Amino acid sequence: MAELIQEMVNYGISPTFLAIALFLWRIEKRITIIETRVETLFDRVRRKISPHYDDND
Repeated sequence: MAELIQEMVNYGISPTFLAIALFLWRIEKRITIIETRVETLFDRVRRKISPHYDDND
């Protein structure tokens, strides 16, 4: 990863831009993980409340 970043800097991409882009990418990745966990939790609750819950609804 460090080699890739160094290569991008050598091509003229700003290190500040790369840092911000990496930061935003990591935040988006964490948000996606949290969304998946919340959806899984809601599905479990739905199944406990209604055993006939169908994902196709």
